Amino acid sequence: MENLQIGKWLITNDGIEWTGSPYAGYYIHKDRLLQEGTEKPGTFDWLLHLAHKRWLTENDVRDLNTAFMAALYLFAPKSKKGKLSLAKTLEEQKQILGYKKMFYRYPRVMQ
Repeated sequence: MENLQIGKWLITNDGIEWTGSPYAGYYIHKDRLLQEGTEKPGTFDWLLHLAHKRWLTENDVRDLNTAFMAALYLFAPKSKKGKLSLAKTLEEQKQILGYKKMFYRYPRVMQ
């Protein structure tokens, strides 16, 4: 597969990599895409975990959602996707991003 860039996220043969700054090289291995949310069962853990990161803007998170869905299509077995809800994940992510807007200003880059 040829690498696919979506915003600052790069889909490679092994998963999804953040290519922006800071924290270039932050990586989600393809075998970990289907991790279930620990705080919110039934959700995709990575999409909620990264939404909390202050160094990601709302647009970065939206690009992550797109890259994540493409990576799921490419790498995740269809039989295991059923127990996780994208709709539930995105609803929770929306709340996280709203909270970030109230308390932090975009863009914020942490050194």
